[in-house]
Amino acid sequence: MIDSSFRLKPNVSAPGVNVRSVIRGGSFAGFNGTSMAGPHVAGIVALIISANPALAGNVDVIEDIIEGSAIPAVSEMSCSNFDGASVPNAVFGYGIANALQAVNRALEFTNTLENEPSSVKVFPNPTDEFLTFVIENGNEVMENIGIIDLSGRVVIVMEQRKNLIYTMPVASLESGIYFYQVKTNQQTMVGKFVKL
Repeated sequence: MIDSSFRLKPNVSAPGVNVRSVIRGGSFAGFNGTSMAGPHVAGIVALIISANPALAGNVDVIEDIIEGSAIPAVSEMSCSNFDGASVPNAVFGYGIANALQAVNRALEFTNTLENEPSSVKVFPNPTDEFLTFVIENGNEVMENIGIIDLSGRVVIVMEQRKNLIYTMPVASLESGIYFYQVKTNQQTMVGKFVKL
């Protein structure tokens, strides 16, 4: 927020209080701060890429996986437009980073990007009733769309359609953060959306 961009920070939180670390002389001590929390998240990125090398270099998807697999956390403190009682918020972001869930989520997704990958547009995001998916490459068609909750459970599936555009009703979903997985005849694309 310090640069007046009103971007949400932090994206996620990680252990940063009394974290055991090596010190000179071969002994250990407990330290606090982002210097302790940051390596936890960097380690999760390494685990994700190790679990699914196809995601290497796909920063947006890796970020989505980490945010979407975080354990939601709320706060009594609000900041600007971010209500502390909502997820995401300006205290914990999307929640506490969860390495195991992030790796499991990475293993669920395949990514076979070609030299000139297409992308999918998803709108409106956030949404309350409907979510529309549009494939930008006319050579691809959607074959499957899955909506996945934060626990990794598939809650909505649309199968066996050959569309470039598809609108899915999502009013039955509870409020929160969800992943979408769009499979085309050439690749799988993933992202997240917020259900109001």
